[in-house]
Amino acid sequence: MANVTEKEIVAYLKDKIKTIQSEAKKYEDLLNAFSSASPSKSAKQSKDNILDAVMEQAEDKETAAKPAKKKEAKPAKTPKAPKALEVPKEYTQDLSLGGKIAFALNEIGEGFGQDIANAMAQYEPQSDGDKLFKQIASVLSNLKSRGLLTATKEGRRDKYSLPK
Repeated sequence: MANVTEKEIVAYLKDKIKTIQSEAKKYEDLLNAFSSASPSKSAKQSKDNILDAVMEQAEDKETAAKPAKKKEAKPAKTPKAPKALEVPKEYTQDLSLGGKIAFALNEIGEGFGQDIANAMAQYEPQSDGDKLFKQIASVLSNLKSRGLLTATKEGRRDKYSLPK
């Protein structure tokens, strides 16, 4: 470790005080420019000049604080067309929720979330339609947002169907 003298510490602190006072003066000038009562053309230019100076200083500090990183050009992502939701031939316990929903919608044609859950409950006697609805509500929303289900608004609820 290098030995730091008391004189060097005092010089550093005095320099730091000058820097902070200079910065405070710029902010005070900026504040005064924005709070002046009569916004004349010269005051407007003064505000713009002060604002530009403060913004440049802030940018300089940000770039000095952050290490420079090389930005590599990333290839543009092309949006993928959503795969169609496949309707299973039969309803089994091994199906994903999306598959079960597709099967139920294929059976009933279209319906609200509760209707779909009730159709699924016919194939799962141990399950309750209300519990199934709570399980599939977010899946329905997700499938709709991905374009795998079509939905029409009826009041506040969505009526779902398989895309044609």
